[in-house]
Amino acid sequence: MKLFKCKDLSALVEPRGWSVEPVSSALLESGRVKNVHLVSIEPGTVRGNHVHDRQVESVMVFGGRCLVAAEDASGNREEMTVEPNQFILFGIPPGVAHAFKNIGKNVMYLLAFCDTPYREDEPDRRARRLLDRT
Repeated sequence: MKLFKCKDLSALVEPRGWSVEPVSSALLESGRVKNVHLVSIEPGTVRGNHVHDRQVESVMVFGGRCLVAAEDASGNREEMTVEPNQFILFGIPPGVAHAFKNIGKNVMYLLAFCDTPYREDEPDRRARRLLDRT
């Protein structure tokens, strides 16, 4: 995707499952990560559908098939499907709307981290519908 930075993460896959490092030690030590959150997405539902004005958000999708959509302020739009065996870290710059839709049959997850702290009284997000729930 051209609107996002996409980084393929190398995963250690073994009979017990997989292991991946979406946030490097160097990034954590730099102090640039100010918020980390994990969310679930039920089948057929959407997370995101918003845009941030200031923050850079990084998101790793895992646990199922996911349709990822992005759109910039000029209306340039991109979509891609992430399969359960793919490990991609999406870097989402300010001003790029984004949405994640679970197109699989099981609950899936997003691990996200940002360069700004979350503030309930002043969240840095505006609604921007890119994907609809089925």
